[in-house]
Amino acid sequence: PEAAATALARIEAAAANDWRIQSLIGVVFDQLGRHGDARAYYARALELSPGNRKELANNRLFPALANRRE
Repeated sequence: PEAAATALARIEAAAANDWRIQSLIGVVFDQLGRHGDARAYYARALELSPGNRKELANNRLFPALANRRE
């Protein structure tokens, strides 16, 4: 997962305004246990794609799961 986070950070630099990239990085950070970082990426994805059902779910689901794991 750390290698994926590094690769996605490079991709993000080239596609900073792509909600899908922001969402993917959020998923990777959630997997790494970096939930605060993940939430920031999910929020950015939602900002780039308002009303996107997937991002609305990520913004609600992953914080709840993170709280159960901590």
